[in-house]
Amino acid sequence: MARLLPALPEDPDFAGGPRGGARIPLADGEMAGWARSATSWWLPTTSVATGVAGVVLSFTLGPFAGLPLVVVGLVLLTFSRTNVTVDRRGLTVAGLLPWPRVQVPLERIDAATSRDVNAMADYGGWGYRVRPTGSGVIFRSGEALVARLENGRDFAVTVDDSATGAALLNTLVDRRRGRG
Repeated sequence: MARLLPALPEDPDFAGGPRGGARIPLADGEMAGWARSATSWWLPTTSVATGVAGVVLSFTLGPFAGLPLVVVGLVLLTFSRTNVTVDRRGLTVAGLLPWPRVQVPLERIDAATSRDVNAMADYGGWGYRVRPTGSGVIFRSGEALVARLENGRDFAVTVDDSATGAALLNTLVDRRRGRG
């Protein structure tokens, strides 16, 4: 089968085979989950500024003049906090509302690691980003949970304590494959 994407460079974080990396020991039948939230300082600030501008326009130009800005401010506010979960279903990234949500099932994950990412250099900015080598939910530069998918691409999410999330994800992937 022909490959539509360029060959991926060797990733030192997945050196020693894609299934290398930390694990969290779990007894047979034991269940575990990991959840963290990531917040961006600039997105709530932008949403509040947009909403305030809408209110000011409503008072100066008429009640409906600023309504679109108020709505945009509220929508931005719902995306200002991301909840990241690792559990028996895989990796889930969601905002304050149930939708939109990104779910990466265990069946699609080959391995996981924690590494530092640079939002601009690695992903071209902030938000939901798609690159030739993978995609991600990037709120800041710094620590990220990176899941190597079975198709060779990466899915990353910037979140604190990503090493624990990656270790649990590796354990759950091993268990699903009958190796743990």
